Amino acid sequence: MNNNLKGKIKAINGIKVSIVFQGYFPKISNILYSPENPQVIVEVYEYNNEEECIGIVLKGLDFLSVGFDLIDTEEPLYLQISEKSLGRVYGALGNMIDGGESISDGDKVFVRNNSVYDFNLNNKVEIIETGIKSIDFLTPFKKGGKIGFIGGAGVGKTVLVNELIHNIAKFHEGISIFAGVGERTREGYELYNTLKENNVLDKTVLLFSQMNENAAIRSKLGHTAAAIGEYFRDTQRKDVLLFLDNIYRFVQANNEFSMLMERLPSEGGYQSTLSSDLKELEERFVTNDNGSITSVQAVYVPADDMSDPAIQEILKFLDSYLVLSRDIAKIGIYPSIDITRSSSSVLNIKNVGERHYKLAIETQRIFQKYLDLVNIIEILGEEELSLQDQKDYHKALMIRNFLSQPFFVMESSTNINGRYVKLEDTLIGVERILNDEFDGIDEIKLRSLGKIDEIKKD
Repeated sequence: MNNNLKGKIKAINGIKVSIVFQGYFPKISNILYSPENPQVIVEVYEYNNEEECIGIVLKGLDFLSVGFDLIDTEEPLYLQISEKSLGRVYGALGNMIDGGESISDGDKVFVRNNSVYDFNLNNKVEIIETGIKSIDFLTPFKKGGKIGFIGGAGVGKTVLVNELIHNIAKFHEGISIFAGVGERTREGYELYNTLKENNVLDKTVLLFSQMNENAAIRSKLGHTAAAIGEYFRDTQRKDVLLFLDNIYRFVQANNEFSMLMERLPSEGGYQSTLSSDLKELEERFVTNDNGSITSVQAVYVPADDMSDPAIQEILKFLDSYLVLSRDIAKIGIYPSIDITRSSSSVLNIKNVGERHYKLAIETQRIFQKYLDLVNIIEILGEEELSLQDQKDYHKALMIRNFLSQPFFVMESSTNINGRYVKLEDTLIGVERILNDEFDGIDEIKLRSLGKIDEIKKD
């Protein structure tokens, strides 16, 4: 034991411990350990005075007591990473939690990267095809960008994330990283088995922080995932697709941690550091000359309230987002996309071409009109609509149904084979619907109203 690096615990308050050092001060974020108990991990958080610092207990709180000795490792939290990390499951602190052997011969990668981020100033936009019709058509996202799947509980965010992992790993080159923030053990186990059954586990690194772990640990998982992503991008020179499920739990973990540190919340009830917490993480998902980190983030919406301050803050960092509707999920259409509320900054003529752009804009117009027509139909009935309104109403229904599709990761539950749909096939389908190649209005019903000849004249 190096007595020059030794400190003693003076007081314990929850996960906060006051530690006194004599003639020495560890750096902020350094990890302290116990020579007597390897389960104890404490991170230096801030200085209290000239002799005392505040540490955060990441692990082993039950073993600590006043007078306990802690030794400075002189290093911040790190993990060992190599190509052997593919197919493995990490915890938030960089430890293996899949029951396999630890990686001891990998590269040392620090969880917090304090280096200046190297942004690629090349303005070229490369669209990633996902094989999921609604994403590729309505909210295309670029390599190195950020896309969010937004919705309340039970609308299909995680299923959509899992399908995207499957499609990217199976049909594209690159590495996938999945970070489950505050997940239940069952959910992590199911995802692991799904990826294994679909033969894509060997292209994926999994990370989980569980719901029963303290807020300090859960708040680190996003940064641990970012560190692994940076390793594969910068050292292995790979394109990385990084999934966060979900980013709202990351915000919650930081909010709980802020309360444990006895900080005053903001007016919205969240931590005063909400914006900086998100910015510190989101700015690590960037493209440089080595490769790219493309981020896909599931976003839980509390009480389906899109005006929630945390949701509005998260939206600022996303290039594209897909809003999932509870009403559409109720009628069994998946993915349950709300077309009028979904958006993408990439959806313009320059990036996707004139044909794609015009089809998407026309689809959004049809659906905005559909929402207005639904209210009229509920009161007066469909027969009171004009012929053009009836046609537009049924076009919207056909496009909504067309944009649904069976998923590979749900085959065992639905007994329906999953489908990867190319963007060109999606565009052809939407185009044919908008060009009236499919008649969604019952001709017999129209004949009884004496209107069939009017439609044929149109």
